[in-house]
Amino acid sequence: MYSHIWQLPSSLFVAIKRFEGFDGRKNQAATPYEGAPITFAEHFAPESSHESRDWTYECRAIADHHGSQYGGHYSAQMAHPVTNDWWWIDDAMSQSMPGPRFSGSNYVLYFRRRLV
Repeated sequence: MYSHIWQLPSSLFVAIKRFEGFDGRKNQAATPYEGAPITFAEHFAPESSHESRDWTYECRAIADHHGSQYGGHYSAQMAHPVTNDWWWIDDAMSQSMPGPRFSGSNYVLYFRRRLV
């Protein structure tokens, strides 16, 4: 069954299905997104005329899961809200990074509407 979108919020969290089946196997396929601004217009219901159909979103943060279904560890990547520099955060440690890393560890992506 396929669902359609009727409207979207300004902030959008997208969870990637990483665990499958009853045995909880982890799917470590690469994230099908490379960081470019994105729209979701193609997923809208044809009957929806909501203005958010035309909005463009940008990725601002990523939660990563490292490990297996039996245990693991979470870290985060985020764009600084003022400087837009990307940071990697892991427990009490953080360090700058050249940009977001899209990989099989990505678990939740945070998108924010671009106000251009």
